[in-house]
Amino acid sequence: MFIPCLPEAIEAFQYQYKIVEGFNPEFDSKLSDCTSSLYSQFYNAAALLGPVIGGVMYDVFNFEHTMDCNMIFELFLAVLFIYYNCGRDVYPKDKNLRETVQKLKEIGDKSKKSENHEERTID
Repeated sequence: MFIPCLPEAIEAFQYQYKIVEGFNPEFDSKLSDCTSSLYSQFYNAAALLGPVIGGVMYDVFNFEHTMDCNMIFELFLAVLFIYYNCGRDVYPKDKNLRETVQKLKEIGDKSKKSENHEERTID
C-alpha cells in the first residue's frame, strides 16, 4: 500500500545529487535496495515501538493525556512537514513565477499594440 512512494524517493535522491539513472546499473540496484531496506526498517520499527510507547503512556498517564500528547506530537510533525516540504520554498518560487507572468503579459501587450498599429496603417 505504501510502496508507490519508493520510486519517488529514489527519483528525489537522484535529482538532488544529480545522478543519472541507467549510467551505472550496479549503483541503481544498490540505491533501490538501500531505499527499500530503510523504508522497511522504519516501518517495522514504528510498528513495534508505537504500541509499546502508547501502552507505557497509557499506564503512566490516563487515556485523555495520552491522546493529548499524541495530538501535540503529530501537530508538531505536521508543522515540520509543511515547513520543510513547501513552506520555505513556496514564496520565492511564487514570486519568481509572478514576475515571469508579469513580463510575459507586458510582452503580449506590446505585441498586441504593434499588431493593432499595423492593422490601422494597412486600412
